[in-house]
This record gives sequence, structure tokens and C-alpha cells, in this order.
Amino acid sequence: MTPPQFVASVAPTIGKHDYGDKLVLKAQTSAVIEIPFAASPEPTVEWKYKGGRLTDTRRFRDETVSGMTSLSMSKVTKKDAGDYSMTLTNQLGKATFTIKLVVLGQYSYQKRG
Repeated sequence: MTPPQFVASVAPTIGKHDYGDKLVLKAQTSAVIEIPFAASPEPTVEWKYKGGRLTDTRRFRDETVSGMTSLSMSKVTKKDAGDYSMTLTNQLGKATFTIKLVVLGQYSYQKRG
């Protein structure tokens, strides 16, 4: 006879990380935001930009593995600045993380005539 197994159900919580409420990047640089979490059952994870979808899925990619979610930002521009949020949801609740991306400098192409 096998002993009974205990499975705890836990509402999503965001784990300890080193991010404040703002991320400052220079134009055309890249970064990865990694956020640890705890939840059982495994939550759905949704990253958003200014409350909507991530605009450029070639330069902005989200990935989630057990207990960790990340957002990779590649070659950011001034147009990418703004609020990014991540929401964890399971049947016991939800947790949200929000960070403001500030992009410094201007990167633009100039045509020569």
C-alpha cells in the first residue's frame, strides 16, 4: 500500500527579485526580466504592454518554466517605453508584477541626400 500524497494548493505569489518599479535601458540594448513565482496548480502567465498585447513578438518574447517567467527585450527603441505587466492566475487567485521601461537616447536612421 502506498502512502497518501499531500498536494498543496497555493494562490500565485511573486518571488523575490531585484527589480524595482522602473527599468532604464539605452536605445538598441537588450535585457531579460526574470520573475520567480510560486503557485499550485501551475498558473497561466500573461505578459502585457500598456494593458494590451506585446507589440513586436520578434523582439519581445516571454517564456515560462516551472516557477520562473521571463520577458526578453531585444534592441529596444523609444517606442517600446511604457508599462509592462505580468499576471499569474490560477483558480485560487492572481498576482501581478508591473515595471515601467524607460529608454534613453534616440536611435534613428537618417537618409543622406
